[in-house]
Amino acid sequence: MQWQCDALDGDIKSGEIRVLEGGLALVDGRRLNFSCVDTGDGGVIFIDGTQVEFKLLPPDIGESDDSAHGLEAPMNGTIIALLVEPGAQVEKDQPLLVMEAMKMEHTLRAPAAGTVQQFFCAEGELVDGGSLLIDFEEE
Repeated sequence: MQWQCDALDGDIKSGEIRVLEGGLALVDGRRLNFSCVDTGDGGVIFIDGTQVEFKLLPPDIGESDDSAHGLEAPMNGTIIALLVEPGAQVEKDQPLLVMEAMKMEHTLRAPAAGTVQQFFCAEGELVDGGSLLIDFEEE
């Protein structure tokens, strides 16, 4: 699993963690003692004597409070596939488009049941983070 957190010095730190058997974890290639406590909306991880609190965040589906009826690109990337046609009625969480950013594929999903009015992008197009990609109307 990939991890990311804000460090005390203000930098964003990230890496990879894989939980192993016997209370161990492989953190960025180093084998360390590991345990975790679930707090409901997050948890506390103890790694080699260091305690880190975290909160669970909802997945980024590209919607923004700033755009009344649209879905925005969560980051700069390339549109890989448009998965529905304009005018399509879709269900909540239905995949609408796939984009590639930072060598990873990201699927934008419908935030609610509704209609895809139109796309403001095409397959193969490079888009900026925050760009309006889909005109979406909730039911």
